[in-house]
Amino acid sequence: HIGQVGPIIQKMVVSHLDDVALQGARQVTARWLFHDFFKDEFAKCRQGTVPQRKGVASVAAELLQERKYSGRCQDLLRQFMNDPEKEVRDELRGIFRNKDLITDPEYAAFVKDYINSQAFADDPDHFVWSLKDLAGSLITVGDAIFAACEAFSTTLQEKTRDVGSPYPLMTSEISSILLRLYEQAQGNCNQQIA
Repeated sequence: HIGQVGPIIQKMVVSHLDDVALQGARQVTARWLFHDFFKDEFAKCRQGTVPQRKGVASVAAELLQERKYSGRCQDLLRQFMNDPEKEVRDELRGIFRNKDLITDPEYAAFVKDYINSQAFADDPDHFVWSLKDLAGSLITVGDAIFAACEAFSTTLQEKTRDVGSPYPLMTSEISSILLRLYEQAQGNCNQQIA
């Protein structure tokens, strides 16, 4: 019923009420992903206000693992990983709850981009806990583990020294994950990873 609902969604997007604009942007993004509707409104929301960008980012994060929409969602999320507003970047916090995303080779480049982003620097906890909870071999996610270690030892180095923050704990956790990877690589005679 796009003919009936469309004008309402278009008005929601430009609302001066943040919650309404956010929900309008969510609807525009979903309809754009599903049916290629609202192309102009979507383009404006993607670059628009904080609530509009949050709406786009939240839908892209929710649909990231749907193969049909994954490519478009990855492109959108790459933009929002380094959004100037933290509240927009926060919409990406839960994208690694499903651990398949980390282990799927099709997402390897996306995962590395995330690790090198401001969103990861803001809150690496979810990602590190997802790695820690992975059962079985870590060999397939070795590159992601190395990238996280590099981030903690370079761009996040100062934050890891702040004992009042969660960063020292995350550094400790990533170190234990790295040790687990090393042991598994030795056990599998994978000298490159070891």
